[in-house]
Amino acid sequence: KVIGLASNKIILCIYTVYEGAYQTKLLSVTDEGTIDNSFGYFGTASIDSIKCVDVAVDLNGDYIIAGNYSHFSTDNFRIAKISTAGIIDSTFGNDGLISTHFEASSWVNRIAIQNDGKFLLGGLIGDFASDIAISRHLSEDAVDISDDQ
Repeated sequence: KVIGLASNKIILCIYTVYEGAYQTKLLSVTDEGTIDNSFGYFGTASIDSIKCVDVAVDLNGDYIIAGNYSHFSTDNFRIAKISTAGIIDSTFGNDGLISTHFEASSWVNRIAIQNDGKFLLGGLIGDFASDIAISRHLSEDAVDISDDQ
């Protein structure tokens, strides 16, 4: 996923393997195509326990990453928050992550941020991914959802 910012920077959200560990990385690139070393650690911010599927910018300019638990996991919608400086916001959810657990298989496809700052995650749920699932969150949310809700 790529985001073009008003500051002429570009943010890339990628999911990669580094030394055997899966990680999501945000990479900040200037409009001239060089790494923005003022962001994170030499231009990158890394977070475990989430596979980046989509990313959005919240009302404060921070980056909200949407995805599942990992490359092989299909049972959680997850959200992570990275500050504009490229640092994981440990006050967001549980050490920077919010997880919504569904009893059935689920896959996140998109994130949207409402005008009031709440996050909407949309995706698919069910053994054959035949139903639509939507979850709505505040930053302090941490929820478990059963299939009958």
